[in-house]
Amino acid sequence: MSDSVLIAGKILAALTIVGQVWIFFVFLFLFVVKKGAARTAFLGLFKGKEIFFAFLIAFFSAAASMFYSGVAKFPPCDLCWYQRIVLFPQVLLLGMAVIKKDKKITDYVLAFSIIGAVIAAYNYYLQLGGNPFIPCSAGGVSCAQRFVWEFGYVGIPMMSFTGFAIIICLMLIEKLSAEKK
Repeated sequence: MSDSVLIAGKILAALTIVGQVWIFFVFLFLFVVKKGAARTAFLGLFKGKEIFFAFLIAFFSAAASMFYSGVAKFPPCDLCWYQRIVLFPQVLLLGMAVIKKDKKITDYVLAFSIIGAVIAAYNYYLQLGGNPFIPCSAGGVSCAQRFVWEFGYVGIPMMSFTGFAIIICLMLIEKLSAEKK
C-alpha cells in the first residue's frame, strides 16, 4: 500500500471520529437537552444550511469511495456496492436541492441514508467477525476484509456508517427547524 493511501486512510479515519463526536452532540441536543442556550446555539449553527452540509458529506463520501476503488485499487464488496447505490444519487439530489433551495427533499434523503446506514452497520458487523446472515462476496472479495483499520476500530464501513449518520442528523435538524416555522 502506498504512503498516500495510508495517509488518506488516517485522515479519513480522523474525520470519521470528528464526525462521530459531532453526532454525539447532535443526539445530545436533539433528544436529551430539550431547552437552553447551548442547544439553541449548537443547532443554530446549521439553521438553513442543513441540506448544503448534507450535500458536502455525500459528495466527499462519494469521492472517498471512488478514491479507495480508483486510486487505492481496493475492490468493493457487494455491501459496498449497495452503499454506493444509496449514496451516489444523494450527491445529485442534494446538489439540486441546494441550487433550487428545495427543503422538501429531507424525507427522501432520510430514507436513502437510513438504508445506507443499516447496510454499513451490517458490513461493519462482518468486519468485526460476525456470522453473516446473508452471504457476501463479489469476485472473491469478502465483505469482512479490512482494507483500512485505523485507531483500532475505523474501517471503510465505519466511515460509511458515520457519513450516513451525519446526513441523517442533518435531515433531523432540518425537519425540526421546519416544524418550528
